[in-house]
Amino acid sequence: MAGVAAVAHLRITRGTSARPVIARLAVGLLGPLVLLLPWSVYLLTHPTLFLLEPGLNSVDVTDPGLRPWEVLLLHPGGPGMTPMWLTAGIVVAGLLALLRADRLRVIGAFAVLGGLALAVGLVQSVVLVTPPGATEAVRPWPGQATLLLGLALITMAAVAVDGLRSRLGGSSFTLGQPLALVVAIVALLAPILSAAWFSMGMASVVVKLPASAVPAFVAADAEGAQAPRTLMLTDDEAGRVRYSLLNGPGPELGDAETGPPASAWLALDPYVAAMTSGRGGDEIEALAGYGIRYVLLAQGASNELVPTLDGEPGLRRLSSSAGEVLWRVAGVTSRARLLADGKAVPLGVAADGTVTADPYLDQALPDGAGDRVLVSGAAADAGWHAVTTDASGAVSDLTPVAGPGVLDWSQSFTVPDGAAQVRVSFDDTSRSRWLWLQLLVLLALVVMALPERRREDPDPDLDEDLPTATVPVLAVPRMMVGDA
Repeated sequence: MAGVAAVAHLRITRGTSARPVIARLAVGLLGPLVLLLPWSVYLLTHPTLFLLEPGLNSVDVTDPGLRPWEVLLLHPGGPGMTPMWLTAGIVVAGLLALLRADRLRVIGAFAVLGGLALAVGLVQSVVLVTPPGATEAVRPWPGQATLLLGLALITMAAVAVDGLRSRLGGSSFTLGQPLALVVAIVALLAPILSAAWFSMGMASVVVKLPASAVPAFVAADAEGAQAPRTLMLTDDEAGRVRYSLLNGPGPELGDAETGPPASAWLALDPYVAAMTSGRGGDEIEALAGYGIRYVLLAQGASNELVPTLDGEPGLRRLSSSAGEVLWRVAGVTSRARLLADGKAVPLGVAADGTVTADPYLDQALPDGAGDRVLVSGAAADAGWHAVTTDASGAVSDLTPVAGPGVLDWSQSFTVPDGAAQVRVSFDDTSRSRWLWLQLLVLLALVVMALPERRREDPDPDLDEDLPTATVPVLAVPRMMVGDA
């Protein structure tokens, strides 16, 4: 926003003479968008991401009672937030900087930047947005906006203070002199007091958690060949149940940006609701079809769910310690499986359960005949491809089909008779092309950022070997008045 405003200001004030500067600003603004393709396209098609911070967005890090005027006082809310009076001096110092008429051009530029940040922060404090892949709306945290606003106010105050001592020293005593001193002291104490407040209250806000979100043996099992999943449950004060579907030992960096769409959770919601309500039915079979082997009640959740889950057919409690309760799901709970004659045979995925490896699955299937379906345990997508190799070495493609029954969400393939060697992989050619494009753009930006060296081209008609001719200069005497 600030870059677009700067381009508009230069175009209005300087006209065509500002084209070189506008071109450099355009490269600075559009370069990151091109470099981050195709994620930047995803960002532009989901504009709510501009209001959210990177990573997981949770209601636990926002302040539902945040009022818009608190953003002006550099108070974004959230756990461990300092009192509003600590940052009041910075706001007052920044606003008083507008009184320096001789520095108004520089101060006004930062005031516009701070105004844009304030506008974004006010919008974040009053709207609710639903992040991509989520089903619950959250209030954005205006921390980045208040940070930029605070930086603009501090810069405005610093520019205004420059040369102020000489101006005040050469003038008679006024109320402005002690007022400026008080404002300067309060503004300087703001970061010191904030750091002290944060250091004293950090232990109650930031706590060290285990590297794995699940027990150690569950994490080890999740990284095995069958790569089972874990369903983590928690609830809030209103009794609403929230759940997370964990791959491996727990969430990893980047999971928030690469999660499935919200429609993927809509199919799982009824089964989780049926299990936590104790109604009984096919929910355990459906959860096993998702490759869920363990159900974990997270620490801090209400114990009211424990009797309900203990009485759920198909769940067996394994442990209960440190506020966490763990159950195991009955039946075949591997991620991939072979269905034949109504029975499921567990299959292993890539080596050591690395589900992002290529190929996803490469192994010989058990010998059999009839209608057999290979269920991959991954969401259906046109990029999935499966081939089989018979005893003679002939390779043939497998026909993609919809999963049977509660497995209709999973990518599946029909399997021929016999013990065929099956290879399942995902076509990520488009991603490779994007990576090559990013590399080319990065090299182009590096070349453009290199320092430029200009060399003067001498006149080709001038022979440097010949001595330079000396042009005589006639001295004309100055005419005196009397000479006339």
